[in-house]
Amino acid sequence: KLQFLYFIGMTHIEACLSCSTENEAGYIWDVKNGLPLHTFNQMRCGGKSLTYAEKQHVVISGHAEKSVATMHYATKEQPRHRCNLPEKMSTLAMSKTGLHLAGGGISGKLYLWAISTGALLRIWDGHYKTVSKVAFSADGSYLLSASEDASIKAWDLAYILDVTQPSVSDLRASNTNTLHTLGVTDIHLPSTHGWVVSVAKDRTLRIHDHLTNSDIYCCVLPSLPKCVTTTPLSALVFAGCADGKIYQADLYPERARETSAKGQNVPQAKLLNALLGHDSENGAPSKDAIMGKYQTAAFEGHVGGVTALAISTDGLSLISGGVDGNVNIWQVSSRLLLKSFNLHKSSISSVQLVMVPVKMPSEKESQLTQPFSYLKKNASTGEAEDDYTTLVYHGPTDDKQQDKGDRKGRKRKRGKQDASQTQSQAEKSLTPIPTPTPSPTPTPPPSTQQGNRPSYSSQNNSVDIIARLYNIVSVQQQRIRELEKGS
Repeated sequence: KLQFLYFIGMTHIEACLSCSTENEAGYIWDVKNGLPLHTFNQMRCGGKSLTYAEKQHVVISGHAEKSVATMHYATKEQPRHRCNLPEKMSTLAMSKTGLHLAGGGISGKLYLWAISTGALLRIWDGHYKTVSKVAFSADGSYLLSASEDASIKAWDLAYILDVTQPSVSDLRASNTNTLHTLGVTDIHLPSTHGWVVSVAKDRTLRIHDHLTNSDIYCCVLPSLPKCVTTTPLSALVFAGCADGKIYQADLYPERARETSAKGQNVPQAKLLNALLGHDSENGAPSKDAIMGKYQTAAFEGHVGGVTALAISTDGLSLISGGVDGNVNIWQVSSRLLLKSFNLHKSSISSVQLVMVPVKMPSEKESQLTQPFSYLKKNASTGEAEDDYTTLVYHGPTDDKQQDKGDRKGRKRKRGKQDASQTQSQAEKSLTPIPTPTPSPTPTPPPSTQQGNRPSYSSQNNSVDIIARLYNIVSVQQQRIRELEKGS
């Protein structure tokens, strides 16, 4: 099937990436038929700490209980790198460009890595409680972070990556949203520029524009929300709640539907206000939108709470993961359950829609075009240390290079040992040679007998030893010639 799709010109297929909290296995499976495409071992993901780098074809997941992150290549079951992190990550997110990885810790700190080198670029205090979600904007210019301290902050990446900043204490959020009264459980950034869809423990669903600092939409949900997502055009909002239901909030009022059905050419501003439930005169949210009048539909099928949501690229299918360990595929228009993926044996922690190439390149080819490296633990140095990472899997090229380096190291070590042994033996051999009774003829100085040979004043021990041996042999030969003449 994959070869046929590649033959007709389809280079990518839509797939779902899912993992659980207890079962150490993750899957990439086809949304159309529910069959697994790739399997990953040693992936015990916690919270929302699962992300996929589409350019590098790398899956990065944070451990549920340890301060460890694993990096899997898409075609390998075993992890490529197992990285030690500064703390346990509650959330991870990949930028749209595939250049940066953002993470949020349980202490409230935010982290930013470079994927190509693995260098930890920035560490700063973003919140004073656990970070529940980090996400990049559609254009990659902002980093949004939500926390259990009931705040949502927007960070300008150009300001964060500015090397002229003297210290991390000078990092300030470009916008801070404190409309929620309790901890924020999830945020979603749709394609609409500046929008932030959020749900919190106060059972409210809000849409906020962090660029204009304006509140667009708000409604109260009947249960505690755990996750949220929207359709590609931000027309429908879905919130997964603890009662096992997925509630749908429709942002299209009746007048917007009537206007679109009649085909009238209304101004863009009025149409936008109609779509958002705003009053056409002042642009403020209407009373029906604030009270959640259009929040009527619900998806029922999970046993327990809904923990993760994702929407297909065409907006026709909704994918949900629950505490029961099932990943369900729903039809948005009829709210019918189409398929169920039940390979996980524990609660689903994260579900993401990814585009997987039909013909996956090899790891060596991917490293040449889009390199990736293990994540550093410390931002003060760019070099790898022993406690930074444990390399789990080595490719054939890496094994040969490692063996070659080990052989060179062993040869170098043996050479040093042999040189030291030769030096010690030469020093022992330089004992005074017994000479016969001194002859009446005085011995001329060595400089005269040697013909003014150059002095060996080099610091090299081997050269000094040879020079001393040469002098001793010359003196003994001179004495023997003198004795033969005297006899």
